[in-house]
Amino acid sequence: MYRVTEYRQDDTIVYERYEDYWDPEAAGAAVIEYYIMPDPTTRLNAIRTGQLDWTLIDPIQVAEAESAGLTVVPTPSLSYVHLQINRSFEPFQDVRVRQALNHAVNAQAIVDAVLLGYADVNQQSFPEWYFAWDDASGAVAYDYDPEVARQLLADAGYADGFEFEVIVPTIPIYLEVFQVIQAMYAEVGLTATLRSVPGAQVADLFYSQEEAQAIISPWGGRPDPGQTLYLLFHPDGFSNPGDHSTDEYLALWEETLAPGDDREAAIQAASGQILADALDVSYYYPQTPFVYSENVVGFQQWFSGKPEFRNMGVASGG
Repeated sequence: MYRVTEYRQDDTIVYERYEDYWDPEAAGAAVIEYYIMPDPTTRLNAIRTGQLDWTLIDPIQVAEAESAGLTVVPTPSLSYVHLQINRSFEPFQDVRVRQALNHAVNAQAIVDAVLLGYADVNQQSFPEWYFAWDDASGAVAYDYDPEVARQLLADAGYADGFEFEVIVPTIPIYLEVFQVIQAMYAEVGLTATLRSVPGAQVADLFYSQEEAQAIISPWGGRPDPGQTLYLLFHPDGFSNPGDHSTDEYLALWEETLAPGDDREAAIQAASGQILADALDVSYYYPQTPFVYSENVVGFQQWFSGKPEFRNMGVASGG
């Protein structure tokens, strides 16, 4: 419904309404100017001064935004924050090590201290309200238990721990999350070292160049859960550096490809197998606080975890 007419890297993207779009009512604005602002304080100041009409902020800024008369809408989505590991890294090939990574982190403490409660702890690759959720597995398959984590590492031959590098985007909230998990992993003998890079470089470095052994980042929602299952956990998935998977998971993934009434159950079973094989280290699903001024109309909560502007616009005179 919009076309990019101007792009300045790491600065601004300008969109103009595409008049030949099949649904002309979807474009509520003639022009959208999208400013790239990694710093949350900059974003909040920009909307308070009228430079922006809509943005997202960090949970710690919610009270300040509300006191300024801005509308704040905590928005759930399919996007979740995780420590994604390159499972071809020798220690991570062992399921016991991957289980230890899960047991070593107190995700609820992260949600309480860093997110101020604006997130739901969940170790599955899909939220509880979504049809791909595996009810049999529940939200937490690996309780926070450093002693169990240490024992699993010892059983796997890593009683003295090991070191691994984590790529983290230069976004304050993810750097805070890293600092917390770094300390938690240190308690069980693991040394997580930081490599902070601009967000636009994370995918290239981790997925394409396969640098570092892990990243902390959000995984964005996809229109169909099969895309997440394939991209992250199938050997041919682009977002699966090292191409690692398990026979048990792949057998269930094949069942998700069959059309019909059984597909939903197959997706749920595959989601459960991801937990059983500890293929991911999922922490939480953020309830992202979106903020907009009184001039904005047509705001909707989109569950993709990405900003979408369908039907959004600015009131006349705003």
